[in-house]
Amino acid sequence: MSDAYLLHDLVALATARAPQTVALTYNKQNWQYSELHAAVAGFANGLIALGLRRTERVAVYLEKRF
Repeated sequence: MSDAYLLHDLVALATARAPQTVALTYNKQNWQYSELHAAVAGFANGLIALGLRRTERVAVYLEKRF
């Protein structure tokens, strides 16, 4: 990979290196990189299923929680 990474690339790289490492913590709940990677992939696949194309933009505003 080059020095330029997209966010999903960083998650995938961290998952490949240490999938069981804690990636996120909210209250007393933890997500490992493998769980975060699965969630990111699921979200991306959902957008693709809705017909989103490569150059189109998406804005997301959610509460800070899993």
